[in-house]
Amino acid sequence: MVLNFAPNRFFITDEKLDFTIVALDPRGADGASPSDFGHLTLIAESGKALKGEYVSIIQHPEGGYKAVAVRENKVVDVFDKYIHYLTDTQPGSSGSPVFNDAWEVVALHHSGVPDPTISDKYVANEGIRISSIMKFLVGIRADLSVEEKQLLDELLLPFAESLTEESAEEPMTVWESAQEWYQGVIGYDENFLGSPVRMPTLREDLRSEVAKLKDGSDVLKYNHFSIVMNKSRRLAFYTAVNIDGGRRVSLNRGRDSWYYDSRLDKKFQCGPELYKDNPIDRGHLVRRLDPVWGEAAEFANRDTFHFTNCSPQHKDLNQRTWLGLEDYILENAGKYDLKVSVFTGPVFRDDDMLYRGEFQIPAEFWKVVAIVLDNGRLSATAYLQTQKHLIANLEFAYGGYRTYQVPVRIIEKLTGLDFGATRKADPLDSLEGMIGRPIIEVADIRL
Repeated sequence: MVLNFAPNRFFITDEKLDFTIVALDPRGADGASPSDFGHLTLIAESGKALKGEYVSIIQHPEGGYKAVAVRENKVVDVFDKYIHYLTDTQPGSSGSPVFNDAWEVVALHHSGVPDPTISDKYVANEGIRISSIMKFLVGIRADLSVEEKQLLDELLLPFAESLTEESAEEPMTVWESAQEWYQGVIGYDENFLGSPVRMPTLREDLRSEVAKLKDGSDVLKYNHFSIVMNKSRRLAFYTAVNIDGGRRVSLNRGRDSWYYDSRLDKKFQCGPELYKDNPIDRGHLVRRLDPVWGEAAEFANRDTFHFTNCSPQHKDLNQRTWLGLEDYILENAGKYDLKVSVFTGPVFRDDDMLYRGEFQIPAEFWKVVAIVLDNGRLSATAYLQTQKHLIANLEFAYGGYRTYQVPVRIIEKLTGLDFGATRKADPLDSLEGMIGRPIIEVADIRL
């Protein structure tokens, strides 16, 4: 595979830090994309390599075959911008990644460190710290064009949580300066399936609870999905995502770095203070893989790590039961090249458990899934899950739980949402008195 550089789109170089970043064309001559390969996420925080620890380096000495020096390489000094280590390298290895034991990139190999007393002898090797490079990039961001900022934010935005004013050593508030990231994003497409599937509307008495964006609008738009937020609960009323099974892109999860949305006042977003030191997961409402398709796949992947797309789910619900339903939806979308539109959200109740004095944790979550069947008919099915027994005591969790397929009208009653014409596409809607049916296996789902 051969990929071409695109320096006209993005090119940054710095002689002192001895690094260059250049954009790649999104498609190679053979049609392949950089996203077809895995990649290493760069981590802005310092402290990934300490004096006395060991590092590894993957290199191409003198431009030859790949050579790996694994963990025989002690870090002997750590400076503000550089680290020194005893890795055995040869000329031509500059720019090679230097890894810690967790295979995080801690530095870019730079040069040898000459012996001050003996000519042509080297006492160590020197690498440019990744944290120094990231600080440099944040510092120059304001001087870039809008397109360059958007490309640079692919590197910077995963670190917004760690670079906010509360935790940064210097005032590098990516969270406050990332507006360009969202420019031109369309969000959820109501006509994605051919048959219109409208975003639900809120009951009149709930409309005042919608968290307004700073521009006065109601909907947060991301790549292939949208979110409407509840200002008092600081969580999403619901999310809406389009899934294109025929254009799915396989991307690694990368580092779990969540960040705030700068278009919405931070007071309307639950952050890390809710999820620390407990079995509560930062549950994706829009599943990470769902919007990861097409040319915007990498942007969509990052978008799912906004705190606005996060809801407190016990690890057993998030990682097991709910995941099974999500897998079924996504795998079938891929298998049959289906297009799917999915709505997800919590059920807010006045008596939801109060946690840490300020957070009410929803006990139930729902999904409404819309697809077009082979006969051309729109089908909308709804699902409900509970974590009430799991969160009753956050230290001890036990007991069984089930997923239920329920009529869309039940979700409307529980949430105050109105799905309009989509409700009429529910196969359970015509069954008078139907409340719900347990889903033990996928064959139990009625489309």
